[in-house]
Amino acid sequence: TKNSSIRRWIMRLCKTKMEIIMAKHDMYQKDLADKVGMSRGNLSTLINGKNCQARTAFKIADALEVDVTEILE
Repeated sequence: TKNSSIRRWIMRLCKTKMEIIMAKHDMYQKDLADKVGMSRGNLSTLINGKNCQARTAFKIADALEVDVTEILE
C-alpha cells in the first residue's frame, strides 16, 4: 500500500532550517516535541542528524506549519 512504502522512505532534517523555523514560532525543542507527540530527546536526535521516517518528518512539518521540504537537508 501507499502508506507502507512511505514508511520506508528515510529523510534527514536540516538543523539550521529547523532552528530558524522554530525561532520564528518562538518554539523550543520541548514545545515542538510535545506538539508532535515524541520525547524531546528523540526530537533532538533527529535534529542533530539521525535519519527519520517520512511520516515523522511530515508530523514535524505539520507541527511547524511548513511544507516538509522546508525542514529537510
